[in-house]
Amino acid sequence: MALWAAFVEQCEQGYSGEAEDYFNDLTARADLEKAMTDARLQKFPELAQLRAVVATLDERFRALLLPDAFPRTQHWWARGVVRSAKRRLVEELRRDFHIEGMEVR
Repeated sequence: MALWAAFVEQCEQGYSGEAEDYFNDLTARADLEKAMTDARLQKFPELAQLRAVVATLDERFRALLLPDAFPRTQHWWARGVVRSAKRRLVEELRRDFHIEGMEVR
C-alpha cells in the first residue's frame, strides 16, 4: 500500500518520471487489487482496513485523471492518465500515445 500511496502523492505534485516509470508505478495498484480479491486473504480482518485506505487513495487518484486515455485497458487506474505532470511525461505521452489534454505542471 505504501507504493500506491507514494505514487498518488507524486501524481498530485506533478509526476516527474518518464512514461515507462509511470506505467511501472501503476502496477502497485494492480498488486493491491490482487491482494484485496485473493480468496485466501478474505479471512483476515486487516483486509477491511486495507480496503478503506486504498479506497481513499483511489478517490484522490481518480480526481487527477483524464479518463479513458487507454479505453481498452481493463482496470480503471490504467485506463486514465494524470491530467497534469512534469514536461517529460506529458511530452512522451503526446508523442508515443497521441494523448492530448494533459498540462505541464
